[in-house]
Amino acid sequence: TGDFLVSASRDKSIKVWEVSTGYCTKTLVGHREWVRVAAVSPDGKLIASGSNDHTIRIWEIATKECKVELREHDHVVECVSWAPEVCTSHINEAIQAENPRAGKSEGPFLVSGSRDKTIKVYDVSTGSCI
Repeated sequence: TGDFLVSASRDKSIKVWEVSTGYCTKTLVGHREWVRVAAVSPDGKLIASGSNDHTIRIWEIATKECKVELREHDHVVECVSWAPEVCTSHINEAIQAENPRAGKSEGPFLVSGSRDKTIKVYDVSTGSCI
């Protein structure tokens, strides 16, 4: 396997490129508007994408399938970032402080920023905004 690069585009797609050849190896489609940002998960299995359509989509790279669509923002999603695994215990502590009856989650967790002036944290395994 080689090195790959992920791009987001105005054509509403996310593309996976093989760096050594310059060839597009996968195209992910599903957003209804310009895709502003795409980020690969730390394990390399998922891509999170944010769009002008106010959504975040979680894609399984191997199958090109959209696993989750997150619709918590009220404006353009400008940035997404996967939380490193070392943050899991801290995120769970914050969840417990907010809701003592909430169970612990293993994540993965994703953070997003939007033009609606909010930052949101998601448990991708459940598709919930925490």
